Amino acid sequence: MPNSAASMKLGIKSAKRRLKELEACIAFIETLAIMFQETEFYSSRNLILYEEKCKYMNCLFRSLICEPESVKYTDMNIELSELKNKLDAQISNFYLVSSVLLWELMHCMSLTSWNCTDLTLEIFIKNIEYSSSLKIFLKSLIGELSKIVNSSDTVLLSAKETIIFYKSFSVLLILVEKSNSTSVIEYLKSNFYEEFKYYFNEDRIRLKTYNHYPISKDLLAVVKKLQRNIV
Repeated sequence: MPNSAASMKLGIKSAKRRLKELEACIAFIETLAIMFQETEFYSSRNLILYEEKCKYMNCLFRSLICEPESVKYTDMNIELSELKNKLDAQISNFYLVSSVLLWELMHCMSLTSWNCTDLTLEIFIKNIEYSSSLKIFLKSLIGELSKIVNSSDTVLLSAKETIIFYKSFSVLLILVEKSNSTSVIEYLKSNFYEEFKYYFNEDRIRLKTYNHYPISKDLLAVVKKLQRNIV
C-alpha cells in the first residue's frame, strides 16, 4: 500500500496526493485480479508464485487486508470536504477490490495444479486468521457490502457488483469453514448477526440480483451456506 510522507501531511495538496496513491493502488489490485483470472491454465504462473517460498503471495495478502491510512484534517473547507468524500469512497472501493483479489489467491491455491508445500490454502488461511488487520478488514468489507445491499430495492446489483458479492462472500465462507479456530465465526456472530439474518440472506440477495446472470445462482448458494454458519 503506497504511503508517501507527503500524502500524510495536512492540507489539500496532501489529500490530492493521497487520492492519487489510492487510485493507483486500486488499479493495480484490479489488474492483478485480471492477471490471475487470465493465467489460470499457464503452468509457468505457479513457478513464479513459488519463488522464495511464496514470499510475494504472503506480502500481497497482508497488503490486501491492511487498513489504508488517510490524510489528517484540521479546518475543513468546501474543497477539502469534497476531497475527503472522494478519499472515503476510494478506501471503500479498496476493500471491495481487495476481497476479489483475495478470492483469486485462495482459488489459485485450491487448484490441483498448486503443489507448493510452503504455502497451502490451509497455511494461507491460518496466516490471514492470525493477522492483526483481519477484524478491521472484515468490519470494513461487510460495511461496504451492507451499503450496497441496503440501497433501494429497485436498484439491482450490476454485473460487476454481483461478481464482487460472490467473491467477497466466498472469501468469508472459506474463512469460516476452513479456519483453524472459531475466532472468525465468533467475531462475525458477535458483530454482524443482524446483518446476516436480515440483509445477507437468500431472499434479500435474490431481490437484488438479475436472474439471467450466470453467477447469481452461485452467489445465492454461497450466501445460504454462510448464513447457516452464522445465524
